[in-house]
Amino acid sequence: MKCIYNFQLTEETMVSVPFHNRAFQYGDGLFETMRFQEGRILFLEDHLERLSAGLEVLQMKLPSDFSLYYLETAIAQLVEANDLFPRARIRLQVWRKSGGLYTPTQKEAEFYISAQPFVETPMEKEKVLFYRDIRLQYSPLSSLKTCNALPYIMAGIAKTNTDADDMILLDNQGHTSECIASNIFWIKNGIVYTPSLQSGCIAGVMRKQIMNHANKLAIPLEEGLFPESSILEAEAVFCSNISGIQAIKQIEEVVFDAAKLPQALMTIGQYTG
Repeated sequence: MKCIYNFQLTEETMVSVPFHNRAFQYGDGLFETMRFQEGRILFLEDHLERLSAGLEVLQMKLPSDFSLYYLETAIAQLVEANDLFPRARIRLQVWRKSGGLYTPTQKEAEFYISAQPFVETPMEKEKVLFYRDIRLQYSPLSSLKTCNALPYIMAGIAKTNTDADDMILLDNQGHTSECIASNIFWIKNGIVYTPSLQSGCIAGVMRKQIMNHANKLAIPLEEGLFPESSILEAEAVFCSNISGIQAIKQIEEVVFDAAKLPQALMTIGQYTG
């Protein structure tokens, strides 16, 4: 497969990341996972907005030639080079240039863009459990997609060990936060609920689309800090990421009614080609 490494289109096998790379050594970096569909990246401006916010928090700077136009053009070129039309999964990785130990010596960043075939996700998740061993905590970093994914990795191991389809992570006060790789929503009495960023969840791009769409359609939506019991008392539950929206059929021993999901929200970002 071909990739783009610091503006250069090349074979993945030709890219050599040194041992002193700061993403490898310290997790000093960010990433975005994006969906290329019908000749464009879905919600690209929102991805770049989140990336820019992360760069500001980490006090990191991409080269001045790295722009929205460049990214659109480069990704289209990469998808074509890998013969991945009409859909592809794109990952943009950004890290600080080498130098220093915990204290970096510079702000300049490097980047890497890869493309893989897009794999459709199932429409439903059969069984989801709570993961209580490692908790999330709100901070200026918690809403970003950083190179530190250890809580999600450990939740993923627990998912495998329990034969579940996903796990729900909690914050350090026991509030519902998010699933391993997706934000979570639930419905009760016509109101859509979702954890606020203060729960330590990622500021998901699809989460933003759902919230904006609900507002346009005058569907009541509440963000907040909610205990486990709130979601267990729901009528229907779904989760979202850039791959799409999935209904959750069961959490622990509680079964939900997918027929009560708001269909006007369930088709956001759906493939139409």
